[in-house]
Amino acid sequence: NKLLIILLSLVYLNGNDKKALDFLDQSIKLYYSDLDAMLGQAYLLKGKILDKQGKRMEAVINYKKCIKLNNYTNAISLAKKYLDDPFEG
Repeated sequence: NKLLIILLSLVYLNGNDKKALDFLDQSIKLYYSDLDAMLGQAYLLKGKILDKQGKRMEAVINYKKCIKLNNYTNAISLAKKYLDDPFEG
């Protein structure tokens, strides 16, 4: 799962949002670890991409899923920030 999230981050950084969203959906669906830090990163990244695409309500849903993990990672702090101020990329 970590490798998949790293791969999708690279895809995202190369500007292929569609492919990154596909990888994100797959990695979230298949996530199996007890440690949910990477899952939080996946929800955060998905929210950021959706915000960039103007899909604010879908982005908010993903930020809230990230926050709900309550795992004290930086992803939680950023998700809270993007709930108030949409990510603009």
